[in-house]
Amino acid sequence: MLEVERLRQANLTAPEAETRLELLDTQIVMVKEPATLVRQKGWRILAAVGSLAFAAALVVAGMPALG
Repeated sequence: MLEVERLRQANLTAPEAETRLELLDTQIVMVKEPATLVRQKGWRILAAVGSLAFAAALVVAGMPALG
């Protein structure tokens, strides 16, 4: 998680080049963190859809679903 207050305080007196690099690093983190979360959720959805398809196939085949 980003510590915005710390970034603000650290960059108030920092040179412009250093501040720009810090902002660029912050933007990269802001993109990577949600991307990882979306990828994890995508795998969970894929597993859930696969389980649902398997259960539907069992029902069609005449076997009772578990649970």
